[in-house]
Amino acid sequence: MYSVTLTALHYSNPVPVSGPEEKLRSVTGTKGGDATLPCSFTIPNTYQNRATVTVLWRRGSPHGQLVFNYTLGLTAHTNSGESETVNEGNRYKLVRNVGDGDASLKIRGLELNDTVRYLCHVHVMFINKCPGLTPAVILNLSLVAGGDIVCTAEGEPPAHITLIDPENNALPINTNHTPVTHVPDKHQSVGEIRGPRLRGTYRCVAENTQGRDSRDILAPGPQSDGSFITVMLWLMPAAKCLFLLVIGIVLLCKTQGFHYTSQEHPLRVCRCLTM
Repeated sequence: MYSVTLTALHYSNPVPVSGPEEKLRSVTGTKGGDATLPCSFTIPNTYQNRATVTVLWRRGSPHGQLVFNYTLGLTAHTNSGESETVNEGNRYKLVRNVGDGDASLKIRGLELNDTVRYLCHVHVMFINKCPGLTPAVILNLSLVAGGDIVCTAEGEPPAHITLIDPENNALPINTNHTPVTHVPDKHQSVGEIRGPRLRGTYRCVAENTQGRDSRDILAPGPQSDGSFITVMLWLMPAAKCLFLLVIGIVLLCKTQGFHYTSQEHPLRVCRCLTM
C-alpha cells in the first residue's frame, strides 16, 4: 500500500468572491483509493440568483493542465444550465453543491503521479437580465459662462435629477430657474441652475431604478451687473480729475490775487482787482 500526498491551492481569478485569495492545504490518500481536495468560496449578495459560476481545477500551476471544468447558472435560488466540459480520465467529481459555495473535488483511483499541486479557480460572472438597463451616472457637473450650473447624467431608464442648494434644500424642477431636459437617443438627462442665488456648494443627484450617483460643485453666488461696474470704473477717475481741476483753479485764483463776486447771473465769474 502506497501513500499519495496531494496539495490543494484555492484562489479566485478574477476575485469577485470573498475570503482569502489563497489557501494551501495538504491532503493524503492511498494508491487506488479516493481523496477530496477542498475548495470553498462565497458569492456576494448582489450576485445571488443572477450569476454564472465556473469552477476550474488545474494541475501543477495556475496555467497547468486543466483536469476539470464545471459551469453552473444560478437563477431564483435554483441551479440551472449545469454543464461539465472537462473531466480528465473521468476520475474527478464535485462532492458538494457549487451553488452553496463549495467546489471541493474528489479524485478517484489515486496514482503515485497524482502527488502534485492542484489549483482551484472560481469565476463568478454577474448576469444582467435586462441588458438595456444601466445605472444612473453623472457624466459632468460644471459652471458655464454666466455662472449657471449644468449637470449631465446618463442612464436607462432616464435618470431623475435632483438639484440641492447650499442650504440643503431641493430646488423645484422644470422651472425657468431650474429646467431639466432629456436626450433620448443618448439616454441622458440635463439639469440646470440658472443664476445660482446663493454662494456655496450645490449638489446634483441622479437616480434611476438601477443606481444612484451624486456630485458637488462650489458656486460663487449671484453675478454683479458688468455694465454697472464698467461705468463706475470710468466715472471714478473722471470724478477725481474734476475734483483736482477745481482745487487747482481755486489755488490759482488765490495766488494771483483774484476773488469771486456774486452776480445776478447764475454763473460765477472771476475778475482781477486793479491797484
